[in-house]
Amino acid sequence: MAYRFPVALLALVTVFAAFPVSASPVTFTIDSTQSQISLAIELTDGTPISTAQSPGSDTTTLFGTAQVDISPTSIQFFASGNGQFALQPEPQSPLADGTSGSAPAQYGLTIDIPGIGGGAGAVRQLVGDVTSSSLPLTGDSFDSTQLAMQFLTGSIAYNLNLLGTPVVGSADITFPVTNQASGGTLTVVGGQYVINIPILAVGEGDVDGITLLGVYTGQIVATAPVPEPTTAALVVAACCTWGVWRLRRDRRSEMQ
Repeated sequence: MAYRFPVALLALVTVFAAFPVSASPVTFTIDSTQSQISLAIELTDGTPISTAQSPGSDTTTLFGTAQVDISPTSIQFFASGNGQFALQPEPQSPLADGTSGSAPAQYGLTIDIPGIGGGAGAVRQLVGDVTSSSLPLTGDSFDSTQLAMQFLTGSIAYNLNLLGTPVVGSADITFPVTNQASGGTLTVVGGQYVINIPILAVGEGDVDGITLLGVYTGQIVATAPVPEPTTAALVVAACCTWGVWRLRRDRRSEMQ
């Protein structure tokens, strides 16, 4: 009786070759030429109250790495603590404690609250992660609204005049905010994984009794070489090769 090899296993090899079989995360490099995040301050009713303090200082690029676990049907983002926000080319006001002066910062904003007052704000030492649970991967798409932006360090310094009263100081912004933008993708281009994450995240803070919203928008693009097939995949491939050879040999024997 001829040996019958399950041909469906051949398709399985292709899948294993393209995705890691183990749970070892893949290290992705954030592409600073394509990754940028803008910051705007709004009132709780959506009224924008911030503008760039110097040209483009409300937007910065990202660099660093991300740890991502990929399987044929899922994707998961792990905390790595290495999402870096680039400094502005010009110093921004105020200083880190809110006093007058300027120093390197990742964002520099001019604040104008209608009928109340305003001044300057600057964000410094911002380091973050994008994290998630294991998310279903359907084709090349995943639900990026299930991601969280976790700021591990960071503070905003402010020097304001509100209703004629100076308000000077700084506040930590180390809190997680849920991403609200959908459309995350994982593709393979030229032997590289490419992850694209659209960003819309809103954080809440309080300045002198006024609740303000920090609205982050933009995208993160990260790449990594597609790993070589794992040992398990190579074993499956070897079994497939042996099985095909055995099947052909048996068929030749039947014809003789």
